[in-house]
Amino acid sequence: MLTTGALEEVGFITLNYDPFLDQALIEAVGEENINYGIQLEPWGGCERRAINVSREKLRKPIQLVKFHGSMDWMFCPYCHKIYRISTGRALSQDMPQCSSDGTPLSWFLYPPMREKYFMPEAWLHLHMQAEELLRKADRVIFIGYSLSDEDAYFRYRVKRSLYRVENPVDIVVVDKTLKEEKRPTSVEKNYWHFFGPVDYRPVGFPAFSLAPF
Repeated sequence: MLTTGALEEVGFITLNYDPFLDQALIEAVGEENINYGIQLEPWGGCERRAINVSREKLRKPIQLVKFHGSMDWMFCPYCHKIYRISTGRALSQDMPQCSSDGTPLSWFLYPPMREKYFMPEAWLHLHMQAEELLRKADRVIFIGYSLSDEDAYFRYRVKRSLYRVENPVDIVVVDKTLKEEKRPTSVEKNYWHFFGPVDYRPVGFPAFSLAPF
């Protein structure tokens, strides 16, 4: 996708806290070509190393929205400034503090939930970024996501963004490789009940990544 330019037409929404997808994209295009949708301030020399330094700047940054936050993000409850910080440093006894007002930082994490509760404005902005990506997409690929009832808030956002009377979106679901499980699987049923007919592919991620389209 990178060599053909197709990667520039893809946006990512991840529900994981870990930075593995971040690092994979950084290795491919460099951190300067990634747009998280929110302003992140480096804290304590935690800037990541851009491994690919030979590639020219992309025509537009690749959007990566971390809907539930990240294990290396913290924020100031007072001024709402958001920092990227090393996880080991954040877990130390000396709690990191905001560089602007000295307030102890809190984790910028938003766990899956059945109901929405009060959240800082930065969270609302992040979730609106996810909705915008979904509304503009002509194809949405769900990878390793069961559409669980436990994350009703995200399901609501997805349903609201993808419900279209005209120009319906193409929905692809990539599930684990089937062994002895019969079709339809529980994941396939979840998607059919929620969206109607979808392109369900029980091939596993490694096989899908070789031919994603």
